[in-house]
Amino acid sequence: MVYLIFIGVGMQIQIGHANRERDLATIQLPGDVQAGVWAHSHTGEDAVIMARHVPIVSHYAQRNTVWFPPTANPQMLVDGIQLYKVDYLIVVVRGDSYYVPRDEDSFAFLYKSHSDKLHLVHDASELKSYQVIVRTVQTQ
Repeated sequence: MVYLIFIGVGMQIQIGHANRERDLATIQLPGDVQAGVWAHSHTGEDAVIMARHVPIVSHYAQRNTVWFPPTANPQMLVDGIQLYKVDYLIVVVRGDSYYVPRDEDSFAFLYKSHSDKLHLVHDASELKSYQVIVRTVQTQ
């Protein structure tokens, strides 16, 4: 039992040292945080962002952010884009997701019928940002 306690304490010390790391260049930020940081530096102050995790993206982006609903219905997404006048759509690739369908799956349904209205403006390992070219998109 004493051996297991020493192992546990050693692991906690390692985690503590890692948490004290102050160099953000060495820390891999979650996709939603990356999305917010990107949106803050690459969009206008009046831009409207559509993202799955609104509080996180909104906090880091400091932009008006609306929910990217988990749906396989592209018309629902088009209606939301028009209603909220969305300028940018954030797609975060997640291993596991609480929401089904995942961001990239919901986006795939929209992109299939409206690829000409969406322009990729940022592509990172787990984050893609699309600019909505025409807000008044119609389903085909």
